[in-house]
Amino acid sequence: MIGLPDRAVGSRVHGRTAERAEIDALRRGARVGRGGALLLLGASGLGRTTLVDHGARPINGGTVLHLRATVAESTRIHSGLHALLRPVAEQLRCIADFRIDALLAAVGLTGTERRVPEVRIGDAPLEPEPDSLGRALLHTLSVLAAGRALLCCIDDADRLDRASRDALCFAIRRLTPAHRAAVLLAAREDGRAWPPEIRTRRLAPLDEPAATALLTDRAPGPLSPEVRDVLLRAGHGVPRQLIELVDGLSGTQLAGLDPLPERLLAAQSLRRAHRTHLAGLPTDARELLLLASTALEVEPAAGLGTVLRAAERAGLASGSLEIAESEGLVFGDGDRLHFTDPLLRTASYRGEPSWRRRAAHRRLAEVLIEQGDTVSGLRHRAASVVGSDDGLAETIETAVGRATAGETLDSTTLLACSSALAAAAELTEDTARRADRLVRAAEHAWSAGRTDRVRPLLTRLRDLPPQPILRGRLEFLGGIVELRDGIVDDAREALLLAADHLAATDPGLAAEALVRAAEAALITGDEQGFLSEVDAVANLRGSRRVEPDPDGDRGVPGWTDGDAALTPVLHGDGRAGTDAAQVLRRRAEREDSPELLAHLASAALLVGALSVARVTATRAVVRARARGRLAIIPQALEHLAYAELRLGAHARAAEHATAGLAAARAAGQGNCALQLRAVLAMSAAVTGDAAGCRAHAEAVIATGRVRGLAMAVSVADWSLARLDLSLSRPQDAADRLFPLVEGRSEHSHFAVRIFAVPCLAEAVVLARDSRRIDVALRRFEQRARTTEDAGALAQALRCRALLAADPASADRLFGEALRLHEAAGADFEGARTQRLHGEILRRRRRPRAARVQLGGALRRFEACGARIWADRAREELRAAGAEPAALSPGRIARLTPQQLRIARQVAAGATNREVASTLCLSPRTVDHHLRNVFVVLGVRSRTELAHVLVADDGIGTSSHPSASEPTVLPSNTVLPSNTVFQNAVLPNSTVRPNETRA
Repeated sequence: MIGLPDRAVGSRVHGRTAERAEIDALRRGARVGRGGALLLLGASGLGRTTLVDHGARPINGGTVLHLRATVAESTRIHSGLHALLRPVAEQLRCIADFRIDALLAAVGLTGTERRVPEVRIGDAPLEPEPDSLGRALLHTLSVLAAGRALLCCIDDADRLDRASRDALCFAIRRLTPAHRAAVLLAAREDGRAWPPEIRTRRLAPLDEPAATALLTDRAPGPLSPEVRDVLLRAGHGVPRQLIELVDGLSGTQLAGLDPLPERLLAAQSLRRAHRTHLAGLPTDARELLLLASTALEVEPAAGLGTVLRAAERAGLASGSLEIAESEGLVFGDGDRLHFTDPLLRTASYRGEPSWRRRAAHRRLAEVLIEQGDTVSGLRHRAASVVGSDDGLAETIETAVGRATAGETLDSTTLLACSSALAAAAELTEDTARRADRLVRAAEHAWSAGRTDRVRPLLTRLRDLPPQPILRGRLEFLGGIVELRDGIVDDAREALLLAADHLAATDPGLAAEALVRAAEAALITGDEQGFLSEVDAVANLRGSRRVEPDPDGDRGVPGWTDGDAALTPVLHGDGRAGTDAAQVLRRRAEREDSPELLAHLASAALLVGALSVARVTATRAVVRARARGRLAIIPQALEHLAYAELRLGAHARAAEHATAGLAAARAAGQGNCALQLRAVLAMSAAVTGDAAGCRAHAEAVIATGRVRGLAMAVSVADWSLARLDLSLSRPQDAADRLFPLVEGRSEHSHFAVRIFAVPCLAEAVVLARDSRRIDVALRRFEQRARTTEDAGALAQALRCRALLAADPASADRLFGEALRLHEAAGADFEGARTQRLHGEILRRRRRPRAARVQLGGALRRFEACGARIWADRAREELRAAGAEPAALSPGRIARLTPQQLRIARQVAAGATNREVASTLCLSPRTVDHHLRNVFVVLGVRSRTELAHVLVADDGIGTSSHPSASEPTVLPSNTVLPSNTVFQNAVLPNSTVRPNETRA
């Protein structure tokens, strides 16, 4: 659980659930006289002290010894034991025990002048062995724990003096539950080993939810999503650094109203870190740390060999690295050198004078250029220069050109080239040349998936005098960044402007700008704008400037082929669906650009060519990863997740969406992250994760409405409606879906209006809602015929079956729908069709036929992992007279199906009157059944009933109405005249057609 208040600290502790649980278990053991030890290892700033404070809370009737070791006393012998035992020294002096007396004398707590006497244990003299003090300490702790609980909490144990540490390690190695004493240690990893007998937990940086909660809790006011993402990346999950980042910003900066400073960490934080950890080091050790931190200013990782060679040229002492490692400041990992705390890295660099930093850059430049890493070496050389240097800028540009000449570039190379071009721009006098280099630096940063690097470069570009020749590229890049992480309407305007500027000079990029503008219109739900932009892209094929491109490069034809295939489908040509799918498949088979493959996958989704979309999006992901095009991966995974979702492969959709969400967050693409969270919401609605569905959907709706993400918001709304259906709340689902499908919602998306119609039809029929859906259903059928999507055609037949007045027609339509589901491989939708058919057959008193359909539905739901839907199928099977093998044979097996339904709803919190209304029974009948349930199960209260169901059922309960409770239609409502339920016989009720709906 994230964000639990900690009374010891007086603030909220975020994350660390497992660590807190282990500490609490250690405390419980101490209270009952069970000894043990726990060691928390982690770098500075990860929250060791907070966790030790959590463990050091008072224990009723017990003793808690709390020590925080300090550097100042780390060289004073026995100072650690002296500080630990001083609070109980008086108590220990009253105990007549030679070993305790010897320990007190050794650490100077006898009450007289401190001396080191001959320590005796029993009648024998204490031999002068290092372990003798440890034996005495173990005995002393055991004596203290014999009368009452004892917990020793030692923070910064790595700073204990050597004698105290050795004695403590000796005692802990031999500490057993029988000794009754508990010990909690927290320390940095400083190269010295701790006893392997100690249970150890290494602290990792906070995960994103915990870090987000910490930032939100620490911020004095609102925290904008954009600022939050920047702080998350800068904080690296380190709690102390996250706190200092928030504390260093004003309220308006946190809210996104004022720009963030170039250096996020406050100067006082860096000075404190420098003073605390670095100022006392030998000069050569500090110089080596400066070389390491300087390397990390330019490169993502500091090469150990590079740093050591630079240190050798600087004449540094050979043991400097060992000193830094022994202090727990850095550690080696293969050929890489890492700082244990990101704050230390920043403090090591920023805490030194500028002339020393420039000297470190020069030394690293010499080594790197000799090693053949020309781009990084020149970047260091540029950082060592004060003022402009056109010659060096030209050299850097030439080196970047050579580095990017290859077809495949990884993200590290792209980012290094971006950094080098940005440095070259700073060295350039000519404004036009400087702007050109900044634009190319931003383009490389975007390709590397680093939106956080792109925005500052765009800001620097806009501060320069206007450069007409670069205006189109600048607007294009700004529009792309805004499209992926900003207000989508603003992105569309920027992209249309870019297309105008680029039409004459770069038709290929102009075509891509129009494609992205069409994508923006699609995301915002502007149907007319989307059609207009798609037509404009398709019309580029007729331009005299453009010739067919059989090789399929990223020129105009590459971007226009997909939209040319889309045009007739989007304009309602009923014969164009198959042709469009074939065109897109052939185009994708000869395409190799990840950008174009992602675009073709999107086009395939729009025309309903879902298999083509899946294959093409998969290729886009593979190509983007191979070429280091990290900016494309989130978008390609988004298309892949939506293809899997529409194909009914919800588990795979969730897997791809989870991977895409991580990639989108790493690349700073917040809008893409919201689209992927909408997929996760829909997948959670299918698998029965109600809490996950609501969490994802609410996050999408809250931010998506502000940014204009109508598609994501509509999918999130649709997910909540599908969740309502799975929880037997069809009226809630209908009320949510009608504004979405009819376009009355402000953020209703034109595509989702169509796709959500089958869910609306099911909700309307199950809820006996009198509102008409004829127009929406005809629109859905037209779309299904146009795209020739077998899955959509099957859903359309299912809707007609639900609304058919004649039972024979309904059976025929259900059968045809199921055949199409099987042909399309849509297991989940096929299971839904079988479940609805089975429910209707059961209500027609055809239990044998119903069991066939419901059994098939159950198997399909279980194969899809649709837990809640499978539970509903089981309940319907029970009602149809079958006993599914999946149900456990516990006490609840003795209940009748009607008793089980009532028991589930009562256990979920429903009143007898609410149960009666849902099941079409009288309150008196419910009361009668409930009394029998209590007798059969041997319970006396509703609370006991809930516990029995959870313990004995194997399925459990859910919020009212029951997640596994099939909808039974109220007897006081009238069905639409064209529904098969008109002929259904409802249990314990009579259909009265002439009554009006309440």
